[in-house]
Amino acid sequence: MQDTVSDCEHLTAREIDVLELIALGMSAKEIALELEISACTVVRHVENVRLKTRTRNRTHMIAYLLNKGLLAIKT
Repeated sequence: MQDTVSDCEHLTAREIDVLELIALGMSAKEIALELEISACTVVRHVENVRLKTRTRNRTHMIAYLLNKGLLAIKT
């Protein structure tokens, strides 16, 4: 079985941007407007990270990344 933390180290800069905004409670549409990308692209980034982290959903993904210290909430 592949190490999940190793997978997390391969997150792209854009995936991290999206995750930080999700952690602030933004929707895919809000993130798309903020980053000037389509909502479908946001959803694709979220799904890619979810698969890399082997998490069940957005909430589990954010909690997992925060717990591992791989994501920080910017205020």
